[in-house]
Amino acid sequence: MADEVQAKIAEVWNNMDASWESYGKILEDKARMNAGRVAVLTEHEQITYDQLDERVNRAGNALEAMGIQKDDKVCVMLPNIPEFLYTWWGNAKLGGITVPLNTALKGEGLAYIINHSDAETLVLSQHYVSVLEEIRGTLSRLKRIIVLGPEGPRAAHLPTGAIDFAELLTAPATSPMKEVWSDDIDSIMYTSGTTGLPKGVIHRHARCYGGFVLPIMTGYTEQDMVYNTLPLFHIGGQSMVWMALVSDTTVAQAERFSASRFWQDVRAYGATFTLFLGAMIPILHKQPPRPDDHANPLRVALSAAAPRTIWEEFEQRFDVKIVELYSQTEGGFLLNADARVAPQPLRPSIRRAAASSGAGSQPPSQSLRISSTRASTPCGKSNSKPARQSISKQSPASTLKLRPYCSISCTPLRTWIKWKRWSLALHAAVRSRQTFCSLTEIKFAFIGPKACFSMCPKNAFFCEL
Repeated sequence: MADEVQAKIAEVWNNMDASWESYGKILEDKARMNAGRVAVLTEHEQITYDQLDERVNRAGNALEAMGIQKDDKVCVMLPNIPEFLYTWWGNAKLGGITVPLNTALKGEGLAYIINHSDAETLVLSQHYVSVLEEIRGTLSRLKRIIVLGPEGPRAAHLPTGAIDFAELLTAPATSPMKEVWSDDIDSIMYTSGTTGLPKGVIHRHARCYGGFVLPIMTGYTEQDMVYNTLPLFHIGGQSMVWMALVSDTTVAQAERFSASRFWQDVRAYGATFTLFLGAMIPILHKQPPRPDDHANPLRVALSAAAPRTIWEEFEQRFDVKIVELYSQTEGGFLLNADARVAPQPLRPSIRRAAASSGAGSQPPSQSLRISSTRASTPCGKSNSKPARQSISKQSPASTLKLRPYCSISCTPLRTWIKWKRWSLALHAAVRSRQTFCSLTEIKFAFIGPKACFSMCPKNAFFCEL
């Protein structure tokens, strides 16, 4: 499977637009390509790609009119609603830095992150205004408070000096896109602080490229749909939404995880792909069994810490393939090689029927080749900086081959790829291993600007930033 995955990644990278340097630029192009197609589904509305980009533009223009510029921090404390996306990507188009806030925070913990991030702007739901009022006197740098009411404009209920979020969506719909590069900071995401106070993890716009590689690793196609129950302040929730959009598909966004509604929503939306964390699988498994548990469209479920004791039983009961991963906000992720990732992973019922058919032949190896090309800026202006690099299959120079079950050397192979103004450090150490897999599945994500890849046990590629 390694050669097939490698070939697909080469195809994606070779065909990627050279101007796709940021979240904002990619979103604008996807909106043009998929105008009229549904991008986001919620319980209350459906939003097409062009509508999404228009509202992102309005939010961005409104923030700019308030004085927000490149590298300014904007804290966002919103539930799982489209307004989170409008704020995040509208700010990203300006080159601003979004600081997502856990909606369960309060008191000193909330005040610490707002102050530590140097944010001057806070966007929050009216549900959290009372929490804000308790610490408002300690927020020394905060200049602007934007409040989203539950049912549209409610200026009479806004805190003193606050701005109604509804005003943001009345700004011009023209693109506020600035010159934003892949190595510019997109967000600062604070960790839980298990060893002390929360630490801010810097994510650059280069992280957006991971959304193109994850579908290849998991067999996600244009016929799939994501059902996301994870919070948008969490790296998992953001990754699921972005993966769906760069794949030209739809994400069904739940306000929160609900065991009683999960399978009902999956069936109603026709969702085929989701991501579980922690206790979500045990909680669903403890629900009373139903004769139609297996009758659902869900095909693949990424999972962090799926219990081994109920793994196979859960797959059989709900006829879904679990793909285990380990991930960190600070870095990349590790996928379990037992996923047997293919362009279209087989559901358990199909795998059981095909168990005796044997493995197919392995496709020929394909190389990634590096060549120098000149590219335009995100704003369409000529680039006066040194020529950047793009990946091309045509150039005969600097060929990188990743082959399974071969030892390259005692020293890890280091190949530096200069691409789109950012350096990608590819650290590939491939070792021979005896496993139950007949083919090595190569799995990695470009989340950069510097990514380090190494072969881990069970034939999984680990991406460490």
